[in-house]
Amino acid sequence: MRTYLFSFLLFFSFLIVLAQEEEDTAVLPNAKDGPPLESTFHSLMAVLDGLDGELSLIELWPEGCKETIRPLTDECHEIKEENRALEQQWRNYGRLVVEMDRLLQGLNIASGLLNMVHNPTGGSATCQGPPGSGGREDHQ
Repeated sequence: MRTYLFSFLLFFSFLIVLAQEEEDTAVLPNAKDGPPLESTFHSLMAVLDGLDGELSLIELWPEGCKETIRPLTDECHEIKEENRALEQQWRNYGRLVVEMDRLLQGLNIASGLLNMVHNPTGGSATCQGPPGSGGREDHQ
């Protein structure tokens, strides 16, 4: 890619320098500052040197951006890893609930305790103690 760009710039620069030479010879037909081809060559080399410097700067620009973007990329990778871990935990909780339901099917458990197993955060849990201890279940 760099070779094609450099070739294009070389050709374009050569055309610009030739156009400038034609203007200079038209304005000053008796100029004595060397043969037109030598002057054109020096002008072309100066333009090419400038373009090469600019191209080097352009090639360094992505490296600077890479350093700026790297912390963001690292943070995105950390978030992805955390999400994978949370998804795995969610799947494991689902499997745990299925296994607990299978184990609890053979047991005779008061409905309040069973509700507490299915909804451990509270909400509608009504059991305050074991049956026979005067809890709300004894009145149902």
